[in-house]
Amino acid sequence: MRVKFSEIRDAYDYVSFGGAEEHHAVLCKETGQIYFHSDYLDNDEDEWPDDIDDNEEKYIAIPNKRELGLGKRLAFAFVQEFLQRDLDQVQRIFSRKGAYATFKDLLMRRGALDQWYAFETKAEDEELRKWCELNDIELIEDAAQAQGQVPGQAQTRAQDKGSRRQIAFQQPITVLAAWDPEARMWYGEASSLPGLKLKAPTLDDLFEKLPGAIAVRLSGAGGQQVQFELIVSGSVKITGG
Repeated sequence: MRVKFSEIRDAYDYVSFGGAEEHHAVLCKETGQIYFHSDYLDNDEDEWPDDIDDNEEKYIAIPNKRELGLGKRLAFAFVQEFLQRDLDQVQRIFSRKGAYATFKDLLMRRGALDQWYAFETKAEDEELRKWCELNDIELIEDAAQAQGQVPGQAQTRAQDKGSRRQIAFQQPITVLAAWDPEARMWYGEASSLPGLKLKAPTLDDLFEKLPGAIAVRLSGAGGQQVQFELIVSGSVKITGG
């Protein structure tokens, strides 16, 4: 089974975002195709194989950062190496909810956020490669990796990770909602975020889904306030008086 490492990496980022068990990705051992599913998005059921639950030998779940031991443990490793004076504060941070947002706020104040992203990316790539080797997944490298330029690529990915978390939208994300009378469901879609499609039985339910769905499509914009608006469209048949 041969798979591009970039595809494994993208799937890892997908399942690692948000809370536990909110986003899922599995790799088909026979074809090398990766399938995605999210509790937040209007998933295309035809794209999620019907035999996943009954065929563990055919599919393997892509691990998230917690399953690879790259959550809190990695943050402490970074602090111990680069910010030893803040170790006690970081320990207090991770004893409360919302730890990662507070941790990154601290890194921003220390001017160490980009350094953290580079450190995190390098550790994640190393652990993902070990996981692939353990599961007999042969990786297809891109041209830069094949020439031994992995550090440069890791730096690029870290910069990309940082830039994605610093997205600033000048205009709100507009989500158009329409009622389907046959399905008796509200459907929402945003042209500015390809793949953002939701459905819910009520407008209130659709609105509640939006923050999580938008965050998934952006792969997280940590610390950023991303505004959105929900616009309802419809039609009515006018009969003669």
